[in-house]
Amino acid sequence: MLASRHGRLLLSRRTTTAVGSLQLQLQSFNLNTRSSSTTTTTTVAAAKPNPKPKQPVPVPSGSYPFVGHLPRLISGGESVQNWEMLHQECGEIFEINVMGKEIVVTNNPKHAKVILMHQGSYPYRTPQKSWATIFEQQKWPAGIAWATGDDWKRKRAVLGETLLMQKHAKQYVPHVIPAANRMVDCLTGHLNSEGRLTESVRLLSGMFALEAVMKVVVGGDFQALTVPLPPDAVQFQQAVETMFTETSVVESIPLHITFKTARYQRLTQAWKTMYSFPQQTLQPILDHYNEHGKLPDQVHGTVLPKLMERHEEGELTLDEVLGIGVQAIAGAVDTTGQTTEYLFYNLAAHFDVQERIVQQLAETTGGTTDEPLQLTVEEYSNQKYLFAVLKESMRLTPTIGAHARTLVQDADLGDFVIPKGKLVLMNYLSMTQNPDHYPSPHLFLPERFLKDKTETAACPMQHHHSSEIVADEKQAAIRAGHAVSKDPYAAIPFGHGARKCVGKAFAELDIHLLALAVLRKYRIEYDGPPLEQREQNLLRPSVPLWPHFRFVPRE
Repeated sequence: MLASRHGRLLLSRRTTTAVGSLQLQLQSFNLNTRSSSTTTTTTVAAAKPNPKPKQPVPVPSGSYPFVGHLPRLISGGESVQNWEMLHQECGEIFEINVMGKEIVVTNNPKHAKVILMHQGSYPYRTPQKSWATIFEQQKWPAGIAWATGDDWKRKRAVLGETLLMQKHAKQYVPHVIPAANRMVDCLTGHLNSEGRLTESVRLLSGMFALEAVMKVVVGGDFQALTVPLPPDAVQFQQAVETMFTETSVVESIPLHITFKTARYQRLTQAWKTMYSFPQQTLQPILDHYNEHGKLPDQVHGTVLPKLMERHEEGELTLDEVLGIGVQAIAGAVDTTGQTTEYLFYNLAAHFDVQERIVQQLAETTGGTTDEPLQLTVEEYSNQKYLFAVLKESMRLTPTIGAHARTLVQDADLGDFVIPKGKLVLMNYLSMTQNPDHYPSPHLFLPERFLKDKTETAACPMQHHHSSEIVADEKQAAIRAGHAVSKDPYAAIPFGHGARKCVGKAFAELDIHLLALAVLRKYRIEYDGPPLEQREQNLLRPSVPLWPHFRFVPRE
């Protein structure tokens, strides 16, 4: 987690809730080991060198009774800088104690590979105590995010069949494109005479994500993208943001749960809003099923019939169908909105990238900027440069800063053995912006994620934030092959393996189609200060970006 300046991007994340941010990301897993039977003779044993002794994991200085290293994490409110200072003191891996919780932190992608590739068939995820308490009080079915064992596998399998795989997500291109076109109309309706937004990019993108996921889950036109925006949908999105913020604090200090403090009550109310809003759409559909023995026609081709098939096979209760639907909808909004805002920021800094995306789209589909976006699944699959652009945006300006797992068996990380029961935090942000893994990490280079690295090397460079020197540096980096990632595990924004984000493919599909629809009509500009991020479980801009965007109509 770097705190130095890279070009125009200042990587400074401010937080006083470091513990809660960690706890929100806790995921436990089953680390399998492989055993083999071999015949050992004295000769073979003598020929083998003695194994290299394992080293103790370094422990930084500055630990205090009860709170452990917490003061070092929140000193000055610069939590990300403080994490990087711990790496500078101890190296790529270290162990800290935070309020009695031992945490091993690594920014080595090879360690991440060992951990993420061996999670087993039944990964275990430590539940958020506050969430579990609220769900129990409200008598809601357990969320898939913290379900375990067979319960997790049943629910995961259903969503995996419908959303997780890219080939499955692509079938929803025809469902999402109308929402993307309505998003352009909605954005246009929220522009003033200077081409500046009157609502935030994150809010508008969240409304798009809400409408798209509702279309995919239950069908129909949800009408979230109106001018003005519907108040109940805005309240829903605000509740999702409140949930992330308040969870950070409540999980940091368990007394909030014990005494049901004001913060705990705000968290409870946020969850009630998040649950009741989509329930208002889902419940009538399930009532129709109970009365008529079949689902209404509007849901044909959506996720809901697949959930109901599992219900009819006895694998899911109706309450679980409702719970999975509600949580799939709630989980699609905030992260998609924030990721889209960062993508627009990076696009606005690189006019050449915008033009290359539009050029590739025109080569694929033709048409004019006055026409709504129309794409077949095959045409969508050909937007390779756009796919690389989003990956690079998530590398340079991620929404999630770290991934965590709790070991259930010892993990051999080369020089170190991490024992069962340890929480291991994979410092994703530090990995993605480390020159050892991504040379010239401060440069925005979509070529890192293209198989053909020469595809855009000859494109003219036009930078809104960058000088000609930076443009030349980018060209030189591409020609020298410096854009190439040295380790694929250095950039895994959605995690990896059995516990990776179940909505990964659908979220990428949403953002791809939204970007195509917007860029087809507008060029994006930005004239505000360089991005600084703060940590509130998700990585947020420290100051609003949206007032500084301009959307200029294309000729």
